[in-house]
Amino acid sequence: MYSIVIPYYQRESGILARCLEHIANQSALDIVEEILLVDDGSPISAESELENNKKLNKHQALIRKIKLLEKKNGGASSARNFALDNISDNSTYVAFCDSDDMWMPHHLENSKIIEQQNAGFYFSNFYQLNSKIPAFERNDKINIDDHQKIGYGDSYKFIGSMAEQILRGNIIGTSSVIYNIKNNPRMRFREDLKLAGEDYLFWIELDKHNNDILFNTTPSVQYGEGVNIFSGAEWGSSSLVDRDLDFLKFSTILLGKTKTSDAIINLSLIKAKDLQKKLIASTIANLKSGNLKKIIPVTVGITRSKIAALNLKRRTR
Repeated sequence: MYSIVIPYYQRESGILARCLEHIANQSALDIVEEILLVDDGSPISAESELENNKKLNKHQALIRKIKLLEKKNGGASSARNFALDNISDNSTYVAFCDSDDMWMPHHLENSKIIEQQNAGFYFSNFYQLNSKIPAFERNDKINIDDHQKIGYGDSYKFIGSMAEQILRGNIIGTSSVIYNIKNNPRMRFREDLKLAGEDYLFWIELDKHNNDILFNTTPSVQYGEGVNIFSGAEWGSSSLVDRDLDFLKFSTILLGKTKTSDAIINLSLIKAKDLQKKLIASTIANLKSGNLKKIIPVTVGITRSKIAALNLKRRTR
């Protein structure tokens, strides 16, 4: 059985109902044990959305599966972890779905291969916000021929290092992920990374502790409009600086792990240097617009120290 985890924080009414309607329309809704809806101190409460949206009234089979959890605002990772701490003992698999995203009807049906193949981790192709080109195909982020086809349909076994794949070009959308929680009962998201990188580290840990990662090339998730840290991090905004700093922190955390390959070290160093350039340029743009006052010394100091640490690790191997 599956537990669906939905972290919820929205400023606009109707977004949650849209997400839940798409879950209700799943062809394999019968495999869902529960839906853990975590209200992370949302300005528009999840309770009011469930009570006031008439469209949801026709989906009583879905409503009965919803378990509403409420907590103080702590970010998406904190909300997901809160849900993971409350998963039913009857559930073997956890499926993530952000409250502004939409599953296509075949999403759960396609994911059943995770049980058939006794795999620990599954994800699917998806459409990013306002994009008509699937994520796998955008910028040629993954070469499908490098991976092992499984049975019929469009399912594959991932071959290679997930950390290297993420550093070269991430292909995993959180709302497409399903994993075996019985095999990974204590795994949680890092809550100190609030804007970027916390999901990447989770996927890398799943890769480390599970035999097989499966994926499907058919898109089954559409990312939607809502409170989104990526779409809100526009050029010249302080949120872009904060997000890039979290990406840089992610790189150094990754390098601190044991058995880091030379390829990962080199990719992390390239990424860090690119982030340094972006951070400085974005900080200058912020200063010119009057958004920031004293961030340049901090930004440059942080990035220089982290890049120096990356260089040191590469030299001492």
